[in-house]
Amino acid sequence: METKLNTKPNRISDKDISVDYELVKEICSNALSDNPNDIEAFLMRAEARFYLKEYFGAVEDYDSAIALNPDNADYYCNRSIVKYWLEDYRGAIEDTTMAIQLQPDSIHAYSKRGIAYYLSGNFSKALADFNKCIQLDPLLGMPWFCKGVIKVQMGKKKAGNADLQHGKDLGYRGGFMLYAGKWQ
Repeated sequence: METKLNTKPNRISDKDISVDYELVKEICSNALSDNPNDIEAFLMRAEARFYLKEYFGAVEDYDSAIALNPDNADYYCNRSIVKYWLEDYRGAIEDTTMAIQLQPDSIHAYSKRGIAYYLSGNFSKALADFNKCIQLDPLLGMPWFCKGVIKVQMGKKKAGNADLQHGKDLGYRGGFMLYAGKWQ
């Protein structure tokens, strides 16, 4: 009898991994007691605090990381995400604008700022940022999808649905959804 090998690699999904964020936070706090300039510990603790819904603590940790390295655009983008959840859209826009100043071709920063503009109700600036993302990478589905959501909400259903479909055709499956001023 011939044995067939399973040629499909085993895949691990996020659902298969469980993280004890309280433990991560404790380990990072201990590391910061030993070295108060440990940027990685601030970043890891900020992420743990975010997942624990300790948003103000997460912002404080990103503030500390930025104070230690103010030229890292990713730190500003990450802090902007926490500010969405605090509904501090102006702060999120300021953070992503700083990230764009540091890294002018950052699709990540433009998309995060587009979301912040959207959440603040400034659809025209949100569309401008998603258009900039498309200019930087026309094959990225996410900005097309976001443009579609905004256009539909603006009453431009035909154009919005076309953008939504184009985003899906490019492989975007909606890692986040935008609904009536809420980010999920």
